[in-house]
Amino acid sequence: LCQISDRTEFSSSKAQRAPASDSHGTSYSDALVLGLGEPIDRVLPAGERHSYEIILNTGQYLQLRITRSGTELATTLYAPDGQKLSQSTCRENGPRPVSAIAEVSGTYLLEVRSVENDPAPGRYQVKVEEVRPATALDAHRVAAEQAFAEAEELRNEWKAESSRKAIDSYEEALQHWRTAGEPIQEATSLRNIGEIYHVLGEPQRALNPYQQALAISRKSNDPKGEVETLNGMADVLLPLGEKQKAFEFAEKPVALAETAGADGNEEDRKNAVKMHAAALESVGGVHNYFGDKKKALEYYERALTLQRSISNRPGELDVIMDIALAYQYMGDYQNALTFNNTALAMAKELGDRNKAGMILNNLCPLNDRLGNYKQ
Repeated sequence: LCQISDRTEFSSSKAQRAPASDSHGTSYSDALVLGLGEPIDRVLPAGERHSYEIILNTGQYLQLRITRSGTELATTLYAPDGQKLSQSTCRENGPRPVSAIAEVSGTYLLEVRSVENDPAPGRYQVKVEEVRPATALDAHRVAAEQAFAEAEELRNEWKAESSRKAIDSYEEALQHWRTAGEPIQEATSLRNIGEIYHVLGEPQRALNPYQQALAISRKSNDPKGEVETLNGMADVLLPLGEKQKAFEFAEKPVALAETAGADGNEEDRKNAVKMHAAALESVGGVHNYFGDKKKALEYYERALTLQRSISNRPGELDVIMDIALAYQYMGDYQNALTFNNTALAMAKELGDRNKAGMILNNLCPLNDRLGNYKQ
């Protein structure tokens, strides 16, 4: 048994089948018992769910990490009595923490389910990062995750009122992360606040949270966070007409990303390539905004080559959408149509409904321009 307790013993297998039912008689014959530090990679078809069991003792702190790729996931963590301890939706690729403090000893259940209707299955990884006696700061970590998850749900409603409520929830998460001494998550919350103000058309208000995030990322030696923050600041400076500063903030991450990950493992290398591609894409966006479409395309093509070199399909989709938009602004509607159609097929393949909707909105005026009225 891969039981997790103060005296944990592990088998040599990655995971074991859980008992056929939990303490409430609910059937979980396909559930896996998770072992500390032993990641499980699985494919999750649309509309299906996977279950995992974790055995905890009273007073233990649990941190799981869910990393998705290609499909939206909903995660729910249940206590032994069936009470929901946490619930969140993972819409962005990358890791998402799920934490809890065990109030009673017993078997805790993690449920991971796909919320996509697209038939293409997605991949994800689940891993138990930590199990240890809880400290006073862990309550802040759990509260921060819950506030952050609430902010994400509000933000994804794509409404102005919900977005402003999301800012409040991010600020609540921010305070808990700060108390818990988690600077990377603190900077992430600040960046998200800046992004929302930018989307709401308030770029001046967006600058302050971005500036705070940048200082924190640099102090905590987080190059990924620094690159993402600089890219966001470059975007915010565009509507403010700060051309020189926008280029300055967009170009700094390129140099940072080029040297990142050189001494790391394969995962570090891939993350560094993603950072480099995002930095190039940001510079392309500044050129596109200030009128040099051909220069923008050069940067987008470089970014596309990098994303393809590591088979990062979501990143590739983002760049192709940017290329399509650049061609549209140039008045090259045929190339814009071609790249939008490529992007639409990819968005459907990845099950990204939000981006598929954005592309369809772009296709309507393009088809009108080209006289493709049946489209």
